[in-house]
Amino acid sequence: MRREVSTMPGLRFPSLCLLVLLFNGCAETVSNQRAEQGPPTDNNPDMALSDGGPDAVFTDDGLSGSMSSDGACRSAKWSMREQTLKLQCQSTALTIEPQIGTGGQWLRPNECQPQAGNTYQCFFESVGTLSLRIDGTIITPGFVSLSRQSVDGFRFVGTLDSVNALGWSSNGLQSWSQTGIISIPDAISNRERNSALRALNDVEVIRSGRDNSWWHSTVFADVSLVVGATTAKHFKSWIALSGLAPRYQIQITSGGLGDSRPLANGDEIEFESWFLALTKAPNKTLEDYGRYLPRRTVRTLEPEIGWNSWYELWDGIDEQSILENMDRLTDMSTRLNWPRVGQRIIVDDGWQVAWGEWDANDKFESGLDSLAIRIRQNGYEPGLWIAPLLVKANLPIALENPDWFIADATFRHLRHGEMRILDVTHPDAAVFLQETMRQLVNAGFSLLKVDYLFAGAYTGRRQTSVTGLRAYNLALELIREAAGPNVAIVGVGALPIAGFENLDSWRFGPNIAVQLIGPSWHYITGVARTLSVRWPYCLAIVCDPDPILLRNQPDNERIVGVWTNALAGGSLMLSDDLRQLENRLFEFVTGDVLTYGLRGNIAQPMGLPDIIPDALSSSLSDHGEGRSRHQIPARWALSDGRTIVFNWSDAQQRQNGIQTPARSVHLGDSALSDDRDNSSD
Repeated sequence: MRREVSTMPGLRFPSLCLLVLLFNGCAETVSNQRAEQGPPTDNNPDMALSDGGPDAVFTDDGLSGSMSSDGACRSAKWSMREQTLKLQCQSTALTIEPQIGTGGQWLRPNECQPQAGNTYQCFFESVGTLSLRIDGTIITPGFVSLSRQSVDGFRFVGTLDSVNALGWSSNGLQSWSQTGIISIPDAISNRERNSALRALNDVEVIRSGRDNSWWHSTVFADVSLVVGATTAKHFKSWIALSGLAPRYQIQITSGGLGDSRPLANGDEIEFESWFLALTKAPNKTLEDYGRYLPRRTVRTLEPEIGWNSWYELWDGIDEQSILENMDRLTDMSTRLNWPRVGQRIIVDDGWQVAWGEWDANDKFESGLDSLAIRIRQNGYEPGLWIAPLLVKANLPIALENPDWFIADATFRHLRHGEMRILDVTHPDAAVFLQETMRQLVNAGFSLLKVDYLFAGAYTGRRQTSVTGLRAYNLALELIREAAGPNVAIVGVGALPIAGFENLDSWRFGPNIAVQLIGPSWHYITGVARTLSVRWPYCLAIVCDPDPILLRNQPDNERIVGVWTNALAGGSLMLSDDLRQLENRLFEFVTGDVLTYGLRGNIAQPMGLPDIIPDALSSSLSDHGEGRSRHQIPARWALSDGRTIVFNWSDAQQRQNGIQTPARSVHLGDSALSDDRDNSSD
């Protein structure tokens, strides 16, 4: 295992160009002073959640309240001494203190005591009482307020003792955000971390990953730590880790980002639940984590094959181009004997009059109803793209109903201009959202690709005082109610975990291409690197890998791209202009990759990348410099027991006794042993 000592790769593009190239439809945010201030910082007394006292002093664990963890380290025990919880397996120990954020400060408990039923109770003088209910690997914090106040969040602060930590997984905020495995930073200043936490849109998407991991993380070592939120109802959750072996500083936080929940005396709230486990088998424990995540009770979407209009026609589509591509797909799928069940045509961005005016434009003369009928008559299920939470600021609906929108935050799309963001807590805005969704369902579309959802989670002033994450969940509840139980909803530009109970599929990674670049190896590696961290989410929801692109690439990269798509087990959608695609290219979606990609099972990475970088490189910078710096595990375990081995590098490598070409993939007959994931403990 090598550690790459380097700085964040430089980007050789002006910032505006960078944003345009990152992905078609990239954006920036314009907001009021509060939103610009971002999350609480130690340097901002008006917004800061500052420590109420000196750093916690961690003592030896006591004997009271000892409980076993359900993780792979069966010897691990939770214990409490004074205000600190401790979980230990061999020489690895997690020691953490619970804290409450309120009134602009993080407060330490005055006292904590064990209670009946695997519960600890912590007292905060004149503020409230915190309960920590521990059920195996799950800790659920609850709080009873003793005064009128606004609660800003909950966190654990402490240390992780690990003598041989190799790196940690750094997860982005939403679908497109850079995600991967990196080394643990020696130190991160408050200013650096707060800047990363308040980053929005493209700035957050191209994150270095050093400052924090959103939602979940794994610290990889002989004894690994798996930590992740299992709910996402009111507060966004994140983990921060830094330091030098053998002791690292860790924060495990829900909230503290500018959102708050007002409470009266006697009010009770439940913070987000956390999964915490020490393990010698991280993949097995990550499977356990994935099983705790929310999900729909009824599965309405199985893996599909078909065509999405976006990645060559972009928003220049018209009715004729949709129908001609459908005819071409029918011809080739018949020749190649693709399964006829589960085939779909998705009409992406470009069909509408404007963002916020969701009627068919004059390029679709027959209307959406007729188009959906034509698609279904040809044996396909019709799907449609929409960004329902965004409305162009100059549309009459925005100008005439300013109170329908978040008052102090807007979204600026670099191609389409300023957008207002629906405030779904306003009754009339909620009606508008639901009427829009019903209109599309009534037109005959059985799948809705719902995009730019992250904007709904912005912090801002709404009709009803709720956190941005609660508003996001409410938006998805309204969308699901309007669409009905049998329409498939795919969330794109969406947060993980939050709203999974109302989604059928979630885009787990970045876009597979951008308009000014087209197909590129460096976007394939971006998808693979993301999946190497986010695969546990795919145990709770169908993971959408974005479509397969076959044009303008060498054959070896085409093969890797198709298999990268298939690893997620979510769908095998094409997205080139099929009218221009030569027949032989369709044959890349046949045989093993077709069978496995439609099986609906997620593949798992086996072990870590050969090199652990200091930071996440971007697909844009890699493409600009013409070299691969994405570090991705080479070996993956397929659900059928086989192993697939990738050479993600730009040079030949000897892998498992085979000389493999650069940018290639080899499918083995049986799964290889994984030293990191087998333990008798």
